[in-house]
Amino acid sequence: MKKLLLMTGSILLVLALLTPALVGLQLADISTQTRLQELTGQPALQLRLDNGWFASSGEIEVSNPVIGGVEYPTVILRADLNVQHGPLLLTPGGFGVGFVAATLHPELGSGFTDSVITVVAGFDGALHGLLENGSWSLEGSGTRTTLADLRVALDIQRSGQLSLEARSTRLSISDPFMALEVVAPVIQMNSENLAQSPLPGTLGIFADEFAMVSQSAQAQNVTLQGIRLIYSASATPGVDGRGPTLNLRQNLEIDALQSSLAVTQLKVDARLEGIDQKLVVDYLTLLRDTQPLLSVMPPAELQTYVAAQSQDFTLALAQHPFTQNTQVDLLLDGHSVRGELALHWPGEPSALTTRRVSLARALRVVRVTLALAVNEAAFAGGPLATAVATYVTQGLLLRDQDTITLNAGLHDGSLTLNNQRFPLEPFLRFLTPGQP
Repeated sequence: MKKLLLMTGSILLVLALLTPALVGLQLADISTQTRLQELTGQPALQLRLDNGWFASSGEIEVSNPVIGGVEYPTVILRADLNVQHGPLLLTPGGFGVGFVAATLHPELGSGFTDSVITVVAGFDGALHGLLENGSWSLEGSGTRTTLADLRVALDIQRSGQLSLEARSTRLSISDPFMALEVVAPVIQMNSENLAQSPLPGTLGIFADEFAMVSQSAQAQNVTLQGIRLIYSASATPGVDGRGPTLNLRQNLEIDALQSSLAVTQLKVDARLEGIDQKLVVDYLTLLRDTQPLLSVMPPAELQTYVAAQSQDFTLALAQHPFTQNTQVDLLLDGHSVRGELALHWPGEPSALTTRRVSLARALRVVRVTLALAVNEAAFAGGPLATAVATYVTQGLLLRDQDTITLNAGLHDGSLTLNNQRFPLEPFLRFLTPGQP
């Protein structure tokens, strides 16, 4: 029995001593760089290592990084790194097991001189990264930006699925005209495969408080509290020869709002369904390509370029059907206001060939409904009180106890207001003379 225990212990000791060396040899293999390129979605990633028995050191470089499915040429990211060889690893969370644990000191600019990135590669093929930076500041052109206690956590699964969370205790931006401060900002992002596109995925932006203070006595200050902004996108397989489409949702909530406006609370829920996924990626690429032109192209020429590209995007969007629904709830001087807008666009396959979408044609085929409910006290004593009373008398607005309501619709070229129909055909014929 003692011999068996001694033999088992000896084998475990040999494995414990040999495994780090084997890990180092595997890291030196070119397949490691290829695997990192695939996992991070960075085809130009280069890994250079000097291997030891228990650890390695070297440099990692990413040129032309791909972010959100868009390549950024001329950008180069570098970092010195030290790599611990598994299976036993010392990480910021304590001792653990895994393939490797790397500590990187990136070149991110003067404000990030104390930045440290820790990356742990698990035996399941996943990467877990953590960036920590006590404070960061940047000054230039009269603007000062400060970010306190920055912490960014990143997880990339073997499948390419990504999740990211960035948080800080305070973000401050100031210039001669205004000062902006965000308390406890948090950004959360998830993507099914960032190498292809940030969509499908989710993006959440949160903050305890957002304050904008103007340095000018004439301008108004704004303070928002309890801010939650969430974007989400889910993919639907294409039908009838179309590629995959995206369903997009945006949800905004502000618990308290202090400004010159009468709005003191706001909730917005907007949904857009049926958008071509390739079209979204192309639009992100357009935004990327336009950025370097800002400093080299004359304003008039840049405006013409952007207008032409935006027209192509709009026409491509109009070619296929989609639906849009938006619901807004707010408090206006403490009184409830609720609105719902629904739009269905059937698609115009000829939009790309005619280079335009006729306004008259669009008004004939689009379907729009609007429902609005406002507490009548919101109008009391205001400039709209008389007009509201007149519209109620005419039946264009309805009164339901203490609530003023409006139900409107546009369908088959006719406008309906609270069940009163107003044909638009004479107006549509005026828009397109000579056409039926």
